[in-house]
Amino acid sequence: MTLPEAEFLWRGQSAPSSHDAAALAERVRREARAFDRRILWRDVTEIAASLLVAGVFAVSGLRSGAPLAWPIATGLFALVPAAFLIAGRIRRLRHAPAASAALRDHITAALDALDVQIRLLSTVAWWYLAPLGVAALLFLGGAFFQPNSPVPWPAMVVGLLGAAIALSVVWVWVYRLNQRAVTRGLEPRRRDLAETLTQLA
Repeated sequence: MTLPEAEFLWRGQSAPSSHDAAALAERVRREARAFDRRILWRDVTEIAASLLVAGVFAVSGLRSGAPLAWPIATGLFALVPAAFLIAGRIRRLRHAPAASAALRDHITAALDALDVQIRLLSTVAWWYLAPLGVAALLFLGGAFFQPNSPVPWPAMVVGLLGAAIALSVVWVWVYRLNQRAVTRGLEPRRRDLAETLTQLA
C-alpha cells in the first residue's frame, strides 16, 4: 500500500489513482514553495534592515567622535538578527528535499521549516528585539551624553528614559504581532501537516 492510499483508506475512501497521489504530492510541494517564498522575502527584508541599521549606527558613532568601541558595539548588536536569519536560511537549504522525494519527505521538510519559524517567532524577544534594543539604547545614549553638550545631565537622562519607554512600547507591539502570527497562522498549519503525516503512517 502506498502512502497516499493509506491516507485515503483512513478516511474511509477508496484508494486513489496515481493521478490523485500525484496531485496530493504536488499540492504539498506547491504550498511548501509558497511558504518558503514568503519566508525568503521576510528574511531578505529583515537582513537588509539589520545591515542598514548597523551601518547607520556605526557611521553616526564614528562621525560623533565617540570612542571606537561604542560604534563597533552598536553595529554588532544590530547585526545579531541578521545572523540568526541567515543561519535559519542555511539550515532550510540543507534540509530541502529533492523534487522527486516521497510525499512523506516533503511533509516532514515542511514540518521542520514550520518548527524553525515557530521557534524564531516565539523567541523573537531575545534574538531580535533585545539586540536591536541594546543597539538603539547605545546609539541614543551616545547621542544624548555628548561630553561638551550644553544640555544639563537631568535633561539628558529624562530624554533617554523617554526614548527607552517609546522603544519598549514598539517592541511590545512587535512581540505580540509575532506571537499572533504563531498562534493564528503557523501552529494551525503545523497541526494540519502533522495530522496528515500521522494518517500516512
